[in-house]
Amino acid sequence: MSETSCNAAKGCLMSESGERLELPPPLRSLLEPMRRWLHLWGLPGLDQHISIGFSARLRRALARCYPRRRRVILAASLQEASPLLEEVLCHECAHLAAYELYGDACKPHGPEWARLMESAGFTPRRRVVLSKSEIIPGKGRRQYVYIHSCPVCQTQRTARRAVGTWRCPCCTELGLDGLLEISKRLVRDEGES
Repeated sequence: MSETSCNAAKGCLMSESGERLELPPPLRSLLEPMRRWLHLWGLPGLDQHISIGFSARLRRALARCYPRRRRVILAASLQEASPLLEEVLCHECAHLAAYELYGDACKPHGPEWARLMESAGFTPRRRVVLSKSEIIPGKGRRQYVYIHSCPVCQTQRTARRAVGTWRCPCCTELGLDGLLEISKRLVRDEGES
């Protein structure tokens, strides 16, 4: 996995190999607001223990938070100076703060989390619905369907992955081996509009 992380207080990124890298300007500019939010929430100094990373593997979500590990992973596409970056980082920091203040007792998007978001000046929302102009371009992913066909009786079965253990029930009932031929067909290319 290509991932980099930073210790927010040190203002640097660390690669998987432990190499020190400079923080990208969008994240560097958010260190001060993050410290301000944490201070506002009664957790000054927590930024010393938070690890923030970018990952290209996040495609459906803009970020993930792991409160016990004090870790936030942001979608790599947010590095492109996205206007959403500040709100997304605040959203994830509010999860960390809610966990630090209330422990496991609070729900991920419960009233405690919502109060933290409001006090930071953001509308508490679980999901960000993007307009066409705000959609962050990704690499796109092709989606395939696998067609499992019986060469004897022409029965077909489809799946999102190839399943080599499937057999034709009609043919196996007649005492045949029931082996299916598997072919792959492109259903949708997310890179296309």
